[in-house]
Amino acid sequence: MADGIDVEVNPTIEMEMEVDMGSASSESNAEAWAVGERKGVPVNESDQTYHNNAKYYAGKTAEDRAATSQAEQAVAAGVNTAQEAVGQAQGHAQAAETAADEAREAAQEAAETVVAAQGPGLCYVDSEGIPFVLE
Repeated sequence: MADGIDVEVNPTIEMEMEVDMGSASSESNAEAWAVGERKGVPVNESDQTYHNNAKYYAGKTAEDRAATSQAEQAVAAGVNTAQEAVGQAQGHAQAAETAADEAREAAQEAAETVVAAQGPGLCYVDSEGIPFVLE
């Protein structure tokens, strides 16, 4: 431009570079998130991956699975015990009903025996508590 000379300025810089953005750091973080260790050493409590990694949660899942299995077994045992108790209660209820029937029959026989022994003209009470006079 100056003095009528046409100069074309078009600087070009070619650059090639490889940038390794901390592959060792990424590897360390991956290990920490996977197993809670960095280079084979357990992470400390202040590390965000402490008790927050795949290995930790896998262990917790196994513990929870075992606890669930134990709870299921306890429930099954409780159901069996309850069923046995129901069966026993039904047996006792039947025995109580039979004993009540036998007691009513014995009371009726006793009342009839007393009436027969005392003779007519006395006031009695029947098995339902209703008074009557034997004629």
